[in-house]
Amino acid sequence: MKRFGFFKKLMLSVLAVVLVFSSAPSAYAYILSNSNTVQNSFSVVYMPPEDITVPVMIRKNIVNLGMDEMGPGGFYFHLRNVDTGETVVTASLETGWAVIQLPFDMEDIGKTCRYSLCELNTGVENVTYDRTVYDIGISIDLNEENELYAVLTVDDAPVQEICVTFENEYFVPVAPPETGDDAQPLLWAAMMLSSALGLVVLKKKRFV
Repeated sequence: MKRFGFFKKLMLSVLAVVLVFSSAPSAYAYILSNSNTVQNSFSVVYMPPEDITVPVMIRKNIVNLGMDEMGPGGFYFHLRNVDTGETVVTASLETGWAVIQLPFDMEDIGKTCRYSLCELNTGVENVTYDRTVYDIGISIDLNEENELYAVLTVDDAPVQEICVTFENEYFVPVAPPETGDDAQPLLWAAMMLSSALGLVVLKKKRFV
């Protein structure tokens, strides 16, 4: 009886071991499949950098040399892209300021855009125009925070912002004072003729 009990326990132990090893592969496969599902669900979303705008600020000064004065508003400026030929024209406000906004996006990364900026001579009377032509450079790059930024130059000198000045002179010549009589010459001639006739009549009367 003791042997029978010993063999019974041994068989139960062997059966338990067999069940454990037979179920282990399915359990491992289940864990592996679930872990793969979690890993495959993770993906990186790329966010492109935001566009930026670079302002070109223009200041207009007027030097009044005569008695009359002129304000700095209403003067025109011409900005041209040297590479593409694209142009922008803007006018100064009554304060003398004008601003041109230049947009840039991720396609401009690594590029350097060059512009020429000048004042347009619109032929205002008694105005001497500024003939300065500014050379403007704008280079676009990407920083570590995935942000666009611009490197600026004016006439090949680095600047923090683009701000240029144009200065005009306004002078109205003073007319000379009126010193003579502006009567018509014919009137003077008629008066002289009348005087001469009067003298002739007086002389005739004196001799009569």
